[in-house]
Amino acid sequence: MRAAGSGSTSSWSTSTSRCPCDDGVPVLTHAPSRTAREAPRTRPVPPGPLAGRPVPGLPPRPGTGHTADTSGAPAAPRHPGPGRLLEARPRGLPGAAAPAQPEQRRVSPPPLVVEQTTIDAYRLVNRNPDRNMWSNLDLALPEAKAELAELIDCDPGEIALNRNSTEGLCTAIFGIPLAAGDPVVVSHWDYPSVRAAWFQRQEREGIEVVTADYDLMDSDDEIFAAYAAVLTPRTRVLQITHMSHWTGRVVPAKRLCRLAKDHGTLTVVDGAQTFAQMPVSFRDLDCDFFVTSLHKWMGAPVGNGMLVVREQVIDRTWPLLAPFDPPPLRVDKFDHWNLGTYNSALQAGILPAARFHREIGARAVHARVRELTRYWVERAAAIPGFRLHTPLDTESLGAVSLFSVDGLDARAVEQELRDAHQVHVQYREVRHLSGLRVSPHIYMRESELDRFVDPLAEVVDKQSAGRS
Repeated sequence: MRAAGSGSTSSWSTSTSRCPCDDGVPVLTHAPSRTAREAPRTRPVPPGPLAGRPVPGLPPRPGTGHTADTSGAPAAPRHPGPGRLLEARPRGLPGAAAPAQPEQRRVSPPPLVVEQTTIDAYRLVNRNPDRNMWSNLDLALPEAKAELAELIDCDPGEIALNRNSTEGLCTAIFGIPLAAGDPVVVSHWDYPSVRAAWFQRQEREGIEVVTADYDLMDSDDEIFAAYAAVLTPRTRVLQITHMSHWTGRVVPAKRLCRLAKDHGTLTVVDGAQTFAQMPVSFRDLDCDFFVTSLHKWMGAPVGNGMLVVREQVIDRTWPLLAPFDPPPLRVDKFDHWNLGTYNSALQAGILPAARFHREIGARAVHARVRELTRYWVERAAAIPGFRLHTPLDTESLGAVSLFSVDGLDARAVEQELRDAHQVHVQYREVRHLSGLRVSPHIYMRESELDRFVDPLAEVVDKQSAGRS
């Protein structure tokens, strides 16, 4: 691999280090090209069970040879295509003979290097909690924010760390100054707790919650028109769900943010399902608040989230929790250390997770999950009555999709898949939609999706015969 700054380059490196539950397939990790301006302080190495660059605040593990700086990975074969993107598994995923789990949307098992870093951090905390939590592990947080800033394309001073998307969204929802009668635009498809938070402000403070009405199978232009129809110069906030967790539908968020800016309206983008699943740029979206969970598609430990706040609106936004430190405060007033005591060891896993994701690249992740979705859908389309509630012929298609089978109760299909075949999908119901959600991550193989689709066909045949 050429040194950073020596010109545009892209290489693939291979590590055959085994995870406890993999089956010997090499890990393929992509080291994206960088300019001298973008060069990281230390170059990435391929992740193995104890590999990865050292995390500030954690001592090197015995026998790893890690020092404060590590050399880059050797050159290796180029990426052979998205279908071979990443086939070795993080701990916690089933092996080839185990149950199929094509629903990974809510939380993803972390890569083993992230798991090991978190375990090491927890043990470090236990040796001297009062010192090691706040005077040791927390020293890594600025570097974690800098790494995340590269991934989301913002300034590190615009990032606050919290526990999940809901906490970050509530920080924005309850922190934006509003008065009685101020209109806020939401949709029927926003996350339930997001809608509940806005309606709570309506009930308590008298703001006006206005709903943009559209269907998730509508075109981008129709969705844009639905928001435009209710947005006025009086509208104070536009709530945008970048990708619907119900069906995986991606809305034209950038166009909507531009429309809102033309009206002088603040924008809150729920990016829980898009960050790390596909390329996302805070600067390109041009929103005011962007919120995500780091334990979903990036693979950080469970209980990590990120709130990005445009620098110009930080000062006028109230924190969700009263800050410990006195003013003046910047984005750190939104950080979850204002909770008081919290689990610092979980945050220690953010940095290796971000580095691991950056080595692969969001474009490669998106290409892989899109390929997996199209693979299982094309196979399932032969099942009588199969109906997909997610637009398939679009480049914004990702991992998340919803399907149903005409004439069958999706809850009964879900239960039989789980009980008889150990296949995990999830029943979802909202408005006129009900069905089963599927969301494979990059480490799933087509053969595992076959172990979902084949039993699905059997269950449909059995339940359809029972109805007749």
